[in-house]
Amino acid sequence: MITINVEQRLKEILIDYSICTLVNDHEEYNYMLQSFWNNGFIEPQCEFLHIDNSAKNKYDGFSGLNLFLRAARGKYIIVCHQDVELMHDGINELNNRIDELDIIDQKWALAGNAGGKYKGNFHDLAIRITDPHGANVSRGTLPCRVTSLDENFLLIKASANLTLSGNLHGFHLYATDLSIIASILGYNTYVIDFHLKHKSAGKIRKGKNLLPGEAEFSFLKKNMINKYAIAFSPKWYSSSHTKIFIRPKILLDFKYNFYYLIENLYYLMFSFFKRLELYFRKYMSIRKVY
Repeated sequence: MITINVEQRLKEILIDYSICTLVNDHEEYNYMLQSFWNNGFIEPQCEFLHIDNSAKNKYDGFSGLNLFLRAARGKYIIVCHQDVELMHDGINELNNRIDELDIIDQKWALAGNAGGKYKGNFHDLAIRITDPHGANVSRGTLPCRVTSLDENFLLIKASANLTLSGNLHGFHLYATDLSIIASILGYNTYVIDFHLKHKSAGKIRKGKNLLPGEAEFSFLKKNMINKYAIAFSPKWYSSSHTKIFIRPKILLDFKYNFYYLIENLYYLMFSFFKRLELYFRKYMSIRKVY
């Protein structure tokens, strides 16, 4: 009988990068592939995996990424849209960004190019991208820890063993789900200085514009909120040896929560008085007419 050392097995099968894409437009996907090849992502250090959704949506963002995470052999797994294009930053630059993350945070597991800053306000974003909203956009001090990411480009550390929810479906918010799960597992998410071009401005389809079998964004958002509200609700857990009651730890960081509350109260009051001022101006202008 032969037994295999699992650590040795992992060294034998791992390559550097798996680049994974959901494809419904093969011409656009070929442009993406060429840009990766031109910037150093070539075999045998890299592999390219795709799911063919051109005839119908066999997999969505959640089920498709779970399939990629199971099949990929890369130490790092890139999941990107078919309409991204590498311009100047290539495999050497990405290797350098990974080295930077390893130095500042050994517990990083997920990285991308746009997301909401950790302990930031609602509008505090970290961004490094070229897209229809702007060219060569760089926002925030990078690398920057964030709470979630845009789905156009995701870099996943395979050794973190991440997965996505089995009870959520659709083509939006799967990077948010992945970030939440990474946090639960003890890992962190970052925006890094890896510049690429995303040809789309980001579309949220509604009504008749929905793809076959696609759920509306608002429906998916509601389902995600409900899922995690239940998951994070206070409850008892029983093992064969003990019982554990887990509840949310309110005021985990009192100083942050206090400043966060004051900031948002100020924003709400400012908005309220601004609307009140506009109302009185309109009211007074009507009175002057009459």
